Amino acid sequence: MRFVILHHTGWPGQADHYDLLLQARESDDDNERVLLAFSTQDDLVPLGKEPLPLARKNNHRKLYLDYQGVVADGRGHVVRVDEGRLLHWSEFDENNEQPWAFELQGHSLKGHFSLRRSGGNVYQFEKKAGT
Repeated sequence: MRFVILHHTGWPGQADHYDLLLQARESDDDNERVLLAFSTQDDLVPLGKEPLPLARKNNHRKLYLDYQGVVADGRGHVVRVDEGRLLHWSEFDENNEQPWAFELQGHSLKGHFSLRRSGGNVYQFEKKAGT
């Protein structure tokens, strides 16, 4: 499986932010919504530098693993800032109160991470100590 971090800018009425997209399952269809999507509230704090609240968004299409450029319908522009492999994870369950743990092997983002639901659609994204 793969992951990507996109810097999303220029969406009218939305703050510039980072999107963390995690591939939930294999698919041969670029339009299948197989990417779990989480986003920062703004673009001031890069992912992985400290614990960070992320908002759960609608699943994204597989094509965003490789896409950079203008987003359809005037929703700004995305640039890939990191990408890599998503390892050691189990099925994502939004109803489970236990943290969801996984490993990322990207160009910049490396180590063991977790997403823990902290209320509503907000998850705490955190790097595990020592990784």
